[in-house]
Amino acid sequence: NTDRMLPGLGRSILGMDWSPVEHSTLAHCSASEIAIWDTRKRKATCIFKPQSRDGLLTIRWNFHNNFLLASAHSGGQVCIWDRRRPDAPICNTLAHRTSLLGMDWSVQSATELITCGQDNVIRFWDVQLLAQHTQTPQSTAIFKEQGSINTPCPMSKVYCTPMGDKVVSITSKLEYRDNTIWMWDAVQCKNAQVNAEVINTPNADFIKNLAFRSDPATGQQQCITWSA
Repeated sequence: NTDRMLPGLGRSILGMDWSPVEHSTLAHCSASEIAIWDTRKRKATCIFKPQSRDGLLTIRWNFHNNFLLASAHSGGQVCIWDRRRPDAPICNTLAHRTSLLGMDWSVQSATELITCGQDNVIRFWDVQLLAQHTQTPQSTAIFKEQGSINTPCPMSKVYCTPMGDKVVSITSKLEYRDNTIWMWDAVQCKNAQVNAEVINTPNADFIKNLAFRSDPATGQQQCITWSA
């Protein structure tokens, strides 16, 4: 049964992410705006409207700071938003030469972000001065690239593992229809030729997405995949 429904944005919802800090807070995006909801009140508490002509593709909450949200755009741009300042992003950068398909915040660091795009590259970023910004919301932050990995094909999703030492990615369904997961060593991210561990999954078709969970019985981290 449906517990509750939230009004939409008037356009197709392309991305959605629950806050890892406030469990009643949900963000979702259309191609042109981001809405943040308090599900207990069924009310949008904040709406961002990017000025860029490049459409939004996905959004991700910062694991450590519930004020901060990252957005990925079709032109390769990534923006960082502070819901205390909804008028404009606090910083942005052109992360990829082509469409930015996936991104994730580091589990271990509040200032580190990873992105992937159609240009066959996974990039690692440090959003410098972000810690100072959270203390003084009017200050600015800047992106600094920490390293990159050249991938053999475009990656559609990229995630940090819960332990923080690995990065996992899946291929773009537009070009490659396979059932493999690519696992990379995050510690060696500055080596653009770092080799990946390719994991074949039992999925019958290409993997649409994945998620991590902790086994309640053993505490071990598990990776869950689902296909078309």
